[in-house]
Amino acid sequence: MTSLTNLVPSIPDWRDLLYIPLTGTVADETDLVTWQTPTENQEQQGSCTAFGTSRACEMLTKRAGGVKDLSAQFLYYNTRAIEDRVGQDGAQTRNALRSAHHHGICYETTWPYNQGNENVEPSPAAMAEGLAMKALRYERIHFWADPDKSEAKMLRGIKSALQEGLGVVLAMRLGEQFRS
Repeated sequence: MTSLTNLVPSIPDWRDLLYIPLTGTVADETDLVTWQTPTENQEQQGSCTAFGTSRACEMLTKRAGGVKDLSAQFLYYNTRAIEDRVGQDGAQTRNALRSAHHHGICYETTWPYNQGNENVEPSPAAMAEGLAMKALRYERIHFWADPDKSEAKMLRGIKSALQEGLGVVLAMRLGEQFRS
């Protein structure tokens, strides 16, 4: 199958905090539309992990009473810097979350998305602004640590996190059949 994405699979890391799902019944449906921010087009940049992570952070910011457009390009550069991959397409979702936690994400108006500028290091002002807006924590819905690797348990974790109003960032490779 031909892949349409430059997704770099996340490698499990023992330092990750593990999400602990709610006990009891988990709702089959949760409506978080109120806190969603508009979907944006990454064009040909290959920065889906940064776009997904920055939208999840925007949702949490909006839910807390603030609404600002965060810079996916800032996050994409810093994620690839963590991975020593600046100049290459793609990044790990885990490292996008790690970057949001360690470097924060500045506003889109400070470091705007410009196709072709993905390898330009953010300005000192953008870096300082990002540090003032760091994600407090991130947790992995840990599928790999489960000895039976139960998809039902993973789905329960996702539903539970959504029911708690948390942002969930999913990443997957898409095949040729999704191009249209």
